[in-house]
Amino acid sequence: MALYQGEDFCGRLLDSEGEFQSCHKTVDPQDFYDDLCYGNQTTLCQILSSYVAVCQETGAVVDEWRASDFCNLTCPPNSEYQLCSSHISDCVENPSPLAETCKEGCFCRPGFFHSGGKCVPDSECGCIYNGIYHEIHENFLPDERCQLHCVCVGHNKVQCANSTCPNGTKCGIQEGYRACHASQPVKCTVMGGRHFRNYDGQNFDFNMGNCSYVLSQVCDEEGSEPVVALQKGELHLRVHGVNLSLEMEHLGKVKIDGALRSLPVQLDHVKILHSGLLTRVVVDTGVVVVMEIHLEI
Repeated sequence: MALYQGEDFCGRLLDSEGEFQSCHKTVDPQDFYDDLCYGNQTTLCQILSSYVAVCQETGAVVDEWRASDFCNLTCPPNSEYQLCSSHISDCVENPSPLAETCKEGCFCRPGFFHSGGKCVPDSECGCIYNGIYHEIHENFLPDERCQLHCVCVGHNKVQCANSTCPNGTKCGIQEGYRACHASQPVKCTVMGGRHFRNYDGQNFDFNMGNCSYVLSQVCDEEGSEPVVALQKGELHLRVHGVNLSLEMEHLGKVKIDGALRSLPVQLDHVKILHSGLLTRVVVDTGVVVVMEIHLEI
């Protein structure tokens, strides 16, 4: 604790000749300093970053304060760190951009544009359909009745075809995703690897051992998907011909046909999302599979 109370750490904020001194008269550093010294270096950097953001919003100037050995900010591919920049290169052009104060952060390098949280070349920008931006290869249902299925196949190139919701489903928006969702959602649950609750709400215990068991599948149509299976705490799904695996040892990642990828991931008809210890697989038919990891201390 004492380490971060020195002048080389949280003491930097109050230094009258330091990197933040030009903002002291505009934003009182004491309001941030009270919480600054009580935590680790990650917390320290987050609070200093918040102070810089408030300063820049008011138009105050802050000197370079990050270094390779102090609060270094690593930027995603095709982007670079800027202390103060108002240049935001998006795939979607703003016809009447507003004058903005500069901000600290990661910005796309020249020749790259923001798309879905990534910096991509112009050729990989997505499509604008009915005023809404969609990433390249993204599937979407633009009408309120889900009667049209569209795909962004290239930069501003959209292909659409007529579509209908399967029996037992209804067009709607759930978790921000328009799809044909089950009219009356049902749920089955597995807890601790051996406590089960089926779709009828009945509870039972079962020791799975080392075998693999199918948890859920459509029974009235041969070969229909999705199929959800469980083996040794690993969750395996087959959705639209794609094999997905969620494993406890790879938290925040998913295996797609055997290849490990970091989350979130957007596939045709499927989204795999991650938040904390929770991973969700959202299928465009309305099926949602959730895996939550419980850590034992």
